[in-house]
Order: sequence, then structure tokens, then C-alpha cells
Amino acid sequence: MGKESFLNFINDICLLKKPEIEIPEVGAPSLPDTSDIRMMTAAFGHGISVSPLQIVTAASSIMNGGILIKPTLVLDKDPNRTKSDKSSVRIVSEKTAHRMRQLMRLVVTDGTGGKADVPGYNVGGKTGTADKNEGGRYEKNKRRSSFMGFFPAEAPKYAVYVMVDEPKGTKESYGYATAGWVAAPAVAGVIESIVAIEGIKPQDSDELGGTLSAYVKTKEQIEKEKQLVALTGH
Repeated sequence: MGKESFLNFINDICLLKKPEIEIPEVGAPSLPDTSDIRMMTAAFGHGISVSPLQIVTAASSIMNGGILIKPTLVLDKDPNRTKSDKSSVRIVSEKTAHRMRQLMRLVVTDGTGGKADVPGYNVGGKTGTADKNEGGRYEKNKRRSSFMGFFPAEAPKYAVYVMVDEPKGTKESYGYATAGWVAAPAVAGVIESIVAIEGIKPQDSDELGGTLSAYVKTKEQIEKEKQLVALTGH
């Protein structure tokens, strides 16, 4: 991808600047430098710090079709206001956004986010477990565990983000304090409350669900594609 492309992308999804919202008490992101090693570690979450609001904004923009969403605390009740009125900045293609929804649904159906699932509501999301930085060093026994969830996965309307600071493993979690054990269940609880309050009925279908084998190519498939390209030139 390259450093410049990576920097441009995380800037496009508003991870390098303070979120614009109706209150002044907004945290600024932290990226000490843009050296090659910093960019490599930032790609998997180390060396860069952002606020929960930034995470929700970035994830929601990708999940919601690839158009940048501007966070707000004000409910827009204007029925004539369309999505195109709110934002016209495309950060990823519709195809990429759709694939990301598929993958995040799979995190819940097949991966580490299983405890975020609420039957009938097609929850998608991503776990995040990070060692805490104290005094310039990452502490192995102190972490922040989080889960970024959304539903329904095929046409997201709600986003739920839960972060737990320095969680401790319990007997029920078999000693684990990772996101799938401590944050994902909390997201499921919030979603259960939302659907009860809003009176949202469960769905019968799950068009994005399935198994990883339906979306991930095997080594044999990749090898056959390489041979086809070698023979046809495209």
C-alpha cells in the first residue's frame, strides 16, 4: 500500500484530526511521527491513539457504503434531508464497503466476536485488544479491550462501541480478558436493549452470514488463478 497511501487513507477517515462535533471537549489523536517503522506499527494499531468517537466515525463510514459520516449530537428530523446532503466524501468504494460488511459479519458468526451476536439481528463487528502504553512502554498485563459492533450487517442502521479499561479475566471467561470475552457481550446487551426499546423485529434471513470458506480462497484456488493469468495474460 505504501506509506503515503496509508497516511492519506487514515486522514480521509478522520483519524489524524480532531472530530468536528457540537461540543469543544473533544480529544485529539496522537501520532508522534510518520517514520517508516511508525507507519508499519500504526497499520495494526500500535503507535497511534484515537478517541472512541473517531473509531465509530471511521468504522460507520466504511460500513455504511463508503461515504464519510459526520458525527453529531443533534437528531436530524428533516425527512427531506438525504444522505447525499449530509456528506459527499467517498472514502472506499461500495464494493469494498460491502466486502467489509461481509467480513465483519463473519467475525461474529465464525470469529472472535461470537458473543456479540443477537439472533435475528445480524450483528457485525470487530474485536480489539491492545496493551496499554505507560511511560512509553507497552504493559503486557494491562490492556484495553473493545468491540465495534453494528447491525443489521446487510444495511447498517446502528453502531455500538464498547471499550473496557484494564479488564480482568474471570472464571466465566476462563481467565481471558480479551475483547471477545469482555467487550463483545456488552455490545450484545446494548443491542438487545435497542431492539426492545425501538420495537425492531428480528429478521429471518442472513445474507452476509455463512462460513469463512465462502469468502476466503484456498491455496488451490489461488494457484489455479495464477495459472490462468499466466495462460491468458489477464
